[in-house]
Amino acid sequence: MEQTYTDIDFSSTQTTVKNNYFNLVPSIVINKNNKNGSYINIGYNQRLKRPGINRLNPFVDRSDPNFIESGNPDLQPSLMHSFDLGYGINKKQSINLGLMYAFANNLDLKTSRYDSVSRITYTTFENSGKIDALMLNANFNLAITKSLRTVINGSVAHFWIESAIDVRDIKTQRTLYNASVSNTYTFKKDWQATASVNLYSDNLAPAQIQGTVNGICSH
Repeated sequence: MEQTYTDIDFSSTQTTVKNNYFNLVPSIVINKNNKNGSYINIGYNQRLKRPGINRLNPFVDRSDPNFIESGNPDLQPSLMHSFDLGYGINKKQSINLGLMYAFANNLDLKTSRYDSVSRITYTTFENSGKIDALMLNANFNLAITKSLRTVINGSVAHFWIESAIDVRDIKTQRTLYNASVSNTYTFKKDWQATASVNLYSDNLAPAQIQGTVNGICSH
């Protein structure tokens, strides 16, 4: 059970925000370990997402006269429900797999509206988002040889996102992924050399329905 009191005074706009949130946030996990070193688990949990102070701040940013942005003091918290299924085996070679389905309503997504008369884009946050997500996570910790160990981490997720923008329901789907590979070679006298590469797809987190973030590849 979580109880949250919010009492904020935004002096720049002479606005106060006072909210009282009470939420029951259950979580349950059932796990079974097998004699061969493998395991399987299944679980359900809720996650409470409260709007941050920057999203609540009603201050209007007019630093760029063509793009005006402000927060929304009327934002409410949202609940995310997730169902998880996991399997793994941990011996000399370690393999862990996880499948998750999650959904949430009234998410506080960033929305933008273009005024064709003034030619100004207005941006704020609204509890208008609905999201479903299906995600697969994988981790491989492999002893290739006595001296070489390779660790592979990756995930792929597909999102169904819906939001009301300009009194219109906009629906979109996005597939996001990320992966990393790390190789460590151990020489004599415990010297080590490591080489790794990381790959992130466009828009790693669906923070808004109308925009994307560029992908990254690093090594």
